Amino acid sequence: MTLPDLLTELERADIRIEAHGDRLYIDAPRGALTPDLLGRLRRHKPELLDVLTSPAPADAAEGQAHGDDLTDDVDLPEAPPPGSDGWPEGCIDPATLQPCSICGRLELWQSLAGTWQCLRCGPPVVARRIREVAERLRAD
Repeated sequence: MTLPDLLTELERADIRIEAHGDRLYIDAPRGALTPDLLGRLRRHKPELLDVLTSPAPADAAEGQAHGDDLTDDVDLPEAPPPGSDGWPEGCIDPATLQPCSICGRLELWQSLAGTWQCLRCGPPVVARRIREVAERLRAD
């Protein structure tokens, strides 16, 4: 298996890897990291570290490196001033959010009822349908 094949497999399995020094940190859904896959990650570790720690290639179309600040010519609104808790008014304190009890991820969306739902385990498909029905009923 080649490194691009391994990276494609990791992406399909929603497995994320990061390099910190000479170590790889892996974020994987429960059960996705099989012994076989772990062995392949160990075999390709030097290559993975090289890919993950090398600088990003220059963007040929724009002539800028990836990650360069492209907002110099964009008017962005000023950030609201922080409230008494240090977070901007109306901002959600991430310390108050709980990870999903099923998959353990903190990729959340807020339902129409105001509750937080897991984006992976409970995608907002039903909420979108309810909102569409509500909009049709209001229009009638």
